[in-house]
Amino acid sequence: MYQAVLKYGKAGDNIKKLLIIASKLSGGGAEHVARNNIECFLQDSEIKLALLTCDKDSSKVYNIDTFIAKDFRKSKNIILKAIESIYLKHNYLVTKNCLSEFKPDIIHIHDYIPFSPSMLKAVYEYKKQSSCKIIMTHHTYSFICTNDSLYNYSSCQLCEKCVGKFDKTIIKDNCYNNYIGSIMKYLQKNRMMRYMNGLIDIHIAPSYFMRDMLLKVNKSYRIEVIFNPCIKEIPQITDNDKDNKLVYFGRISKEKNILKIADLFSTLETSMKLLIIGTGDQSNELKEIIENSKNNNLIFINDFLNSDKLYNEIIHAKYFILPSVWYENSPVSIVEAISLGIVPIVSDIGGMKELIDYFKIGYSFNPHNDNSIMEVLKNITNENLLPNIDNNVILKLNEFTNENYKDNIIKIYGKVIK
Repeated sequence: MYQAVLKYGKAGDNIKKLLIIASKLSGGGAEHVARNNIECFLQDSEIKLALLTCDKDSSKVYNIDTFIAKDFRKSKNIILKAIESIYLKHNYLVTKNCLSEFKPDIIHIHDYIPFSPSMLKAVYEYKKQSSCKIIMTHHTYSFICTNDSLYNYSSCQLCEKCVGKFDKTIIKDNCYNNYIGSIMKYLQKNRMMRYMNGLIDIHIAPSYFMRDMLLKVNKSYRIEVIFNPCIKEIPQITDNDKDNKLVYFGRISKEKNILKIADLFSTLETSMKLLIIGTGDQSNELKEIIENSKNNNLIFINDFLNSDKLYNEIIHAKYFILPSVWYENSPVSIVEAISLGIVPIVSDIGGMKELIDYFKIGYSFNPHNDNSIMEVLKNITNENLLPNIDNNVILKLNEFTNENYKDNIIKIYGKVIK
């Protein structure tokens, strides 16, 4: 049986108890933010922390009460996985035990899909009998779209048909690109929404794009925009010592659209290199593109690099590209690139375009239009001078520091706990 793996001292009467719910702690994106959320309060004498997670190994890093649930997606039996995606008694009991033992004043949810709706059922029941306040950070579109992504994987198109409704659109349009998977997603989401109605006191959106999407679901939602923390401190940015290199780091998958970029870039007569770093289900297809390329300007590191290794690979690049065909929420990779003096090139949709407009630096293109992409690629390969990352850009980077995130989170917690 899964159980709490770490137990620590009791909190005093005046200390508030904060439960962080995050299925994983290792990795970037949502996992990075969840780690920051924990680390904000590790040394805070007025907050006692606990963690509910499916990540047994990474959770050992922190000396806090930790309760280990099961990630239903890791079940090897397909039938069992389908059942557990809707109901997982084990996770209901683990969550119920966590709540009864720890008795949190605040629960901060970073994700919930891997736990199955059973975790939410226990949280819902706990809130009904307590004064606990629930905060949710929306790292994905799971709360908004039945398919979690605002993207139809069958037609390869953006889709907002079921925003806020969780109707049978996902089945009718086969949005999951697998009819059984689409049906299971529909059943899962409708079970989840039984417990979501009225559950969340404050919704945290990492971008204004996400905020606007949440308002489409319900205009009465209480929403706060807090940018994801991705910078420990503001670095000294210089344009010296830059290699003639364009980089991409992230998943090698259909929605990321990096195969399209590699294919187009390989046709250019240029001394610039395209460095692609990452893993994913399209890795072999990318390798084929590189093998068939007539130009020797594509480099692929088929691996997930830790932060230090990634830094060493990208620090001297001139440009970073994020060509996603789906709505990225608030990709930290763009901010990380800018903080290193790397100019971003992104799709002109969702949170990607929002960040380019916010910092007023970089380029954007239509990810579905080859001519639009090629125009930008030709421009950067013929460009001698990089766009200037000036003091205004550096000042805006302060909004994405760990310290600023902590200040904003403390304000949010203060609003729900008077």
